[in-house]
Amino acid sequence: MNYLFKITFSLIFLLSVGYANGQGTEAGSWGGKVRAGPGIQFQQIGSLRNGDPVRLLEDTRVMMNGYPWYRISYQGGKIGYQWGGILCGYDNQIGGLYKICEVDNRRKTSAQPQGLQELPCSAESQTRSISGNIPTEIKFQVIGENDETQFKIYWLDYQGRRKFYKHIFAGDTYQLSTSMTHPWLVTAPIPGGGEDCIAIYLPQRNSRTIILR
Repeated sequence: MNYLFKITFSLIFLLSVGYANGQGTEAGSWGGKVRAGPGIQFQQIGSLRNGDPVRLLEDTRVMMNGYPWYRISYQGGKIGYQWGGILCGYDNQIGGLYKICEVDNRRKTSAQPQGLQELPCSAESQTRSISGNIPTEIKFQVIGENDETQFKIYWLDYQGRRKFYKHIFAGDTYQLSTSMTHPWLVTAPIPGGGEDCIAIYLPQRNSRTIILR
């Protein structure tokens, strides 16, 4: 019994050290809001794209719908909080997080392959629609904490200017007809006004569903 207790205690201690030493545990995000504290009552301070890497610094023990809120490090050292229901493990499932990540942005660099279907917001000034006759469809589906989860959909026209198309909320699905050469930009509102770009999406030959969280 003592031997078993020592093993259990050692495991708990090692997990605690993993959070406390500031390095944290590597994980990914399904995308969505980063908040100033562990709960939806705290203001949004940032956002992540589907597949973006984070470091789990602390399990806050604040639960929501069966998942805890985590204090995380993201985007080069920023600190915030995200709900475990929109966090995931890259290579293995991590307790307290939702499943295995479907997208892995850890290895993406500025030298993107031609087949890439998602661009970072930093590419907006170089991205625009070009004439094309290959019709396709793209669908946006919002899965969120509550009605505060919302996004705006923009088409980037032939001059690269944003053209507003739709304001969508948690539970909404928005499908539109487009061309493979027409990029679509998604933003999320930030507290106090303004919008934060999430990503730029390029349609594929087959209908594509973009999950926004």
